[in-house]
Amino acid sequence: MAAKDVQTLYSAGELHVGGDFLLLDGDDLAGQIRLAIKNGNAFWINTQLLERGIVKDKWGKRYMAIAEDWQSEMDKVVATVREEGAFNYFLGFYMDEPLLNRFSVKKIYDFSKYNHDTFGKRYFICFAVEGIVPSEYNDGVTNGHMTKQYSTYITDAAYDMYWDFETYKDKYERINEKMKLELPDACRIWYIPWAY
Repeated sequence: MAAKDVQTLYSAGELHVGGDFLLLDGDDLAGQIRLAIKNGNAFWINTQLLERGIVKDKWGKRYMAIAEDWQSEMDKVVATVREEGAFNYFLGFYMDEPLLNRFSVKKIYDFSKYNHDTFGKRYFICFAVEGIVPSEYNDGVTNGHMTKQYSTYITDAAYDMYWDFETYKDKYERINEKMKLELPDACRIWYIPWAY
């Protein structure tokens, strides 16, 4: 969300994403941080800030490419948080459907471990269903699926599935239970409503 959009929401009294937190990404990170903490909001930072745009693999499939110097980029992002006096408002990093975007489980492990060891912050991933429970849905486009071996430093997790809850309640319940088997016992599970 661009800082001007955050400012517009703040001015209109509508800066209440989740009631308690914001997901920051985009161009003016420092400006977004200032506006978030001015309103007392904690925030996640989207790892898209570490990505280098959409590229195509040799088969022509599109995916997000991560910066080769991602540790340095992550350090710069957290330095900005510290410069703004907002480290205590900073919840951690967020990734959206990383396996669908061609990240490997090893790369996710490396990101989350580096965050844990260096900053001590949380790491939140919203998975595509096939990235966490491929037995329930798998169209073959993810780069593997998360396993307990690689999820050690994931502190928060959710999954995207846009099917009618009443019709597919059993499927949602199975996915939820199977997802928990691949994550740390203390991992917080988020349920994000389908709001459109």
